[in-house]
Amino acid sequence: MDTIVVGGNEIAFELKQGKNAEDAIVFLHGIGTSMDIWDAQIDFFSSRYRTARFDWKGHGSSRLNAPNPNFSLEGLAKDLKHVLSELNIRKPYIVAHDGAGVIALKADIEDLVKSKGMILINAADRMDKIKPKMVSKWIENKTPSLSMKESLHLKDTFEHADESAIEGWCRSISGANLADQSPYISIPVEFIIGKGNSVIKQKAVEAAVGRIPKSRFTPMNHGDFIMLENKQGLNEEIKDFLEIFIPSL
Repeated sequence: MDTIVVGGNEIAFELKQGKNAEDAIVFLHGIGTSMDIWDAQIDFFSSRYRTARFDWKGHGSSRLNAPNPNFSLEGLAKDLKHVLSELNIRKPYIVAHDGAGVIALKADIEDLVKSKGMILINAADRMDKIKPKMVSKWIENKTPSLSMKESLHLKDTFEHADESAIEGWCRSISGANLADQSPYISIPVEFIIGKGNSVIKQKAVEAAVGRIPKSRFTPMNHGDFIMLENKQGLNEEIKDFLEIFIPSL
C-alpha cells in the first residue's frame, strides 16, 4: 500500500496511470468506509483514465498521527486539496459518496480544488442531521444485492475506522448547508441517489439541481452503496456523464 503524509497523518492511496494521463478520475469514499468500495469502478475506468482513490484520515489503511486532527468541512476540503497536490493531479473528475460529496462541493466553492466535473452519490448541498449510530445502521443494513463478502467487508471497515474520525465527520457533515453558495458552482455536477438510500431525500437533491447551473439528477434502483449494488449500472452512468453529458454543454 502506497502512502503519503498530509497534515501529519498517514494517507493510504492507489494511483493508476491509464492511457490518458491528462484525464484523471478521483474516487472519494464516504463516512466509515474505505477506498475499497470503488474496486469495480477502478477496474472499469483505469485502462482509459488516470484513476486515484485514497482512504481519508482515520479510515481504512490511513492513520491518525497528528494531535487534534481537523474534521471541519473546510479542514477536510483542504485535506482533499493536499492529497491531490501530493499525487500531482490537476483538474480531475471527482466521484464522491455521501459525506465526501459535501466535501467535494466545499472544495469547489472555496476554490481549493479545480475539477472538470463531479458526480455525487447520495449527497446534496444541504444535508440532514447525521449521527454515528445512523452511519452504523447504513453499514450494517442487510442489502440482498450485496454479496456476503461485500457486506462483511463493509462492516469490518466501519468497525476498524477510528471512532473520532467517524464522530468528526458526522459533526461536520450533519446539517451542512451550502445552498447559498452552490449557485456559483460553474462545473458540471451530477447527483445520483439510490431510491432505497437512507442518507438523503430526493427533494433535497432536486433542490440542489435547481440551484447549480450545469447539473442533473439521476435516480437509480438501489440504496446506500450503488457502487457495490449496481456496479455496471453506475459505471455506465459515470461514462455517460463524462463522455456525453459534459461535452454536450
